[in-house]
Amino acid sequence: MTLPTLDRTRSRLSWRIAALLAVAGAPAVALAASVVTPPPDSIMIDGQSYTVKTLASPQREARTGSFDRDAQSNHLRGHVTSCAEVIAIPVGVAGGDVSYGGTCLLDQDGQTSSAEVCNDEKLGLFKLVPVQGAKPTHKDLTAFVAANCFGG
Repeated sequence: MTLPTLDRTRSRLSWRIAALLAVAGAPAVALAASVVTPPPDSIMIDGQSYTVKTLASPQREARTGSFDRDAQSNHLRGHVTSCAEVIAIPVGVAGGDVSYGGTCLLDQDGQTSSAEVCNDEKLGLFKLVPVQGAKPTHKDLTAFVAANCFGG
C-alpha cells in the first residue's frame, strides 16, 4: 500500500483523508489544495489574538485578483500576478468584515519581485510593501495585515 505524497504544509486532515483513501483501496489520489482547507489558526500579535484562515484555491486566486485591482486603482506600477499564501482575518462577528493579506509576486515591466499585500474592501484599506530578504512567515504576514489593513 502506497500513501499519496503530501506537502508538509498541508493540514493533518488532508493526510488523514489520503490515508483513508489508500486503506480503502482507492487509486493513488493527488489531493489538491482546494479539497481540504486547513482549520483556522489563532495567532498572538502584541497581546491581541487573531483568528487566521489560510485560503486555498479558488479563493486564493480570487483574492490575488482583488489585490491586483487595488494596486491598479492606487496607481501602483506593476501587477500582482500570483500569491503563494493568502490569509483571511475575520473582524468581529461571523458574516462581518474580513481583512486579507498575501505573500505575492509583483510584476513590474517584466521584473518579478516579492511583496506583502493586504486589503479590507469594506473599509477601503490597501497596502503593498516589497519583501526584502527572507520570505515572511505566516505570523509575519498576520502582523502585516493587523498593522496595515485590519478593519477592527
